[in-house]
Amino acid sequence: MGAPGDVIRALRLKFVVASMTAITLVVVATFATICYLDYRQSVEHVYEQLQLAVDAAMKPERGPWRFGGDHDFGDGLAMRGLEEEDAEDSFGWPALEDALGEGDVDAESGQEPASPDAEAEDEEGEHPLPPQIGGMHREGVTIPVAVYLAYDDGQVAVALSGSTASISADVLGEALTDLKDGGRLDALDDAAAGASAAVDRACGQLAGLGLFYCAHPVSGGTIVAFADASNASSWEALALTLTGVGLLVLMVFLVASIFFARWALRPVQQAWSQQQQFIADASHELKTPLTVMLANLSILKSRPQETVADQAQWVESTEVEAERMQGLVNDMLELARPKQAPALGAAETRVDFSDLAEGEVLQFEAVAFERGISLESEAEEGLQVTGDEARLKRLAAILLDNACKYAEPQGEDAPFINVSLVREGSFAVLSVRNSGPAIPPEDLPRLFDRFYRVDKSRTKALAGGSADVPSKGGFGLGLAIAQDIVRAHNGTIAVTSTNPKGTTFTVKLPLA
Repeated sequence: MGAPGDVIRALRLKFVVASMTAITLVVVATFATICYLDYRQSVEHVYEQLQLAVDAAMKPERGPWRFGGDHDFGDGLAMRGLEEEDAEDSFGWPALEDALGEGDVDAESGQEPASPDAEAEDEEGEHPLPPQIGGMHREGVTIPVAVYLAYDDGQVAVALSGSTASISADVLGEALTDLKDGGRLDALDDAAAGASAAVDRACGQLAGLGLFYCAHPVSGGTIVAFADASNASSWEALALTLTGVGLLVLMVFLVASIFFARWALRPVQQAWSQQQQFIADASHELKTPLTVMLANLSILKSRPQETVADQAQWVESTEVEAERMQGLVNDMLELARPKQAPALGAAETRVDFSDLAEGEVLQFEAVAFERGISLESEAEEGLQVTGDEARLKRLAAILLDNACKYAEPQGEDAPFINVSLVREGSFAVLSVRNSGPAIPPEDLPRLFDRFYRVDKSRTKALAGGSADVPSKGGFGLGLAIAQDIVRAHNGTIAVTSTNPKGTTFTVKLPLA
């Protein structure tokens, strides 16, 4: 495993890569869906316009058809100038007479004679009006469409009023040839021959020619409407816009991912640093008693002629250091246990917290008397909590031991400790207050850190305790253990320290 910094950087990189991959997939899928829906909507609109053009071309009042201009499309397709009677004899299509307006077709141009009203309209406006806008409803054909009659014998006619666009002869011939060779018009003709009602129209795309088409069979031929494929290409511009927006969004998310990676992994980095510090501190604390024990053993080995009684001081010193080491190991095991509520363990029970607190106060009366400390307590009776009785005793003992070690005279008054246990709503509140100078504000946030000491020299002097009362928390682990016990019982612990009130530790535990 690499250095902590390398591991944290690797985790940050993985976080950024994973988040950016997920975000990119979401953005690409979203934008692709938008483009596809836009394309489908455009295609449906083109088909709708083509069908409107076909409907308009089939209405007799919409104007004449033109047969004119000798164009040979190849493959038997042609548009030739025809006389009216030739059209009637050659095509034999009754619908043509209705579409031409009772047969009034100019022989030379293939158009109906212009009426006086029509000439007046042409004089009033030489250019046709553009499509209307507004009104929330759009009627008629709104895109350029070319409408043609493709007869079964190969003749082609164009709708004068139904068409708003034109197609070159080469492209038209190729388009009609593709439709015939593909069997699409033949299929419509067969369907029309056996149908007594309206026949479904065939709509599609001629990708090679860049055209959309919609064909409808009629007696003797097929009406075909064409529209340019560019009418359904708005998605391309939309795709370019969304690509720019997507890149901008990904850049923003990249910056945000880097920031959140640092923010999310900050607790991991802090935990890693604390673990490294914990190992270093624990090694240092274990090194001291081991050094003393090895020195004592070395002295014993150097005096083999002396009896055990003569060397009792070295044996006792070794025993004391071994007990100190055992206490440190037990404290570290206490901190290393899984952080879980006692309800998950077998030691859960209803504990009379009032009796427990009073019992611990009695245990420390001798310590307080030996050090000249006034110890007073007041506990409300009958306060019960749910938890591990042994660990709750350890909690109370740690707080009382800490108060005994740091209680100091306050002015002319002797040092004192006040212990109170009261009910506050649904909580039992235990307060342990000792006199003495206030703890510096910069030290308060770190009091519950492992191996942290406000006054290392004083704590070291008291670490060994006495023969009757062993020291608790002399390694800087007591308050850390107290905090873990409180959290395991779903409670809170806090500390305040001011002059001249001294230092107060307050524990709140939920009542059973």
